[in-house]
Amino acid sequence: HSLQYKKLYGVVLKHDLFEEAGYVGHYVAINAEKKTALIGIKGTSSLQDAMTDCCADSVPFSLDSHFVSKAEAVSQEIVCHEGILISAKRLADDIQPFLEHLFLPLDYEVLICGHSLGAGAASLVAPLLRSRNPMLIEKNSIQVRAFACPPVLNYESAIACSPFVTTIVNSSDIIPRASVANLKVLHETFFYVYKKLEEKGMHAKDFKSTRAFFSWLGKDKSEESIMTFEEALDMLQRSQEAVDLKDRDHLHIPGRVLFMMENDSPITDNAENEGGKEDIKKPDTDCIVTDGGNKYLRTFIFDERMVVNHFAAA
Repeated sequence: HSLQYKKLYGVVLKHDLFEEAGYVGHYVAINAEKKTALIGIKGTSSLQDAMTDCCADSVPFSLDSHFVSKAEAVSQEIVCHEGILISAKRLADDIQPFLEHLFLPLDYEVLICGHSLGAGAASLVAPLLRSRNPMLIEKNSIQVRAFACPPVLNYESAIACSPFVTTIVNSSDIIPRASVANLKVLHETFFYVYKKLEEKGMHAKDFKSTRAFFSWLGKDKSEESIMTFEEALDMLQRSQEAVDLKDRDHLHIPGRVLFMMENDSPITDNAENEGGKEDIKKPDTDCIVTDGGNKYLRTFIFDERMVVNHFAAA
């Protein structure tokens, strides 16, 4: 029975539950029959993990070598989330012996999975390991599935990860949007809203405009709005254009992005009208294949599920 179990489900080679900032809990398992290795990385579950999340400066880091084929001409210097980079470097050091002495000699496929903090670490571990082991690039034998990943890489590097990183974003989930760049977009949006209020004499600059603003707040908003839906979309576009997508200090979610939304979402309707990539239909969900530069990922979506959508139950 033990042998049959190992053939079906594999063997855990390593399992570390770290309770220290700058480290991530993880396990390493293999299935010898299928010649696959699975590295699972846990998300934020402690104060120490939260401290790693909060060390969110954008820092440059020079890789040992290119993490993609040299023909793709991507810089060896990446810019990443500082706390998650520290964790990823330590994890890459732990995994390196397994690669050198087991996975590469025996031609194993390696899959790294993680959620939230674990997704961010997985997305940085893969480029680190690819830069150290050119065989991983040649065979494309390491893949990442990053669920609810925070922004961890500059745009150029994030896009370059598309052949081996797939990030899954659940609708309005706030964590994949939690970046300095998106805060700047939000600031620009507030500026345009203020200008709109000013045009209508409701910008709360003096007693008269303040009274007009509070009077408007008390009205039925279905009868009157400060802007139309089309004007709101135009405002969002102008806000995003004011913030440089390719600024090296601005971080994005990596790789190919599967952006999931409820079928009745206005975002879904508008994305379809723009003639984007073909949606993958599910009974209650649409999934758009995109990247971290998608306009609906470059803004916060304020709804009642923006926090709940981050968790596994959603």
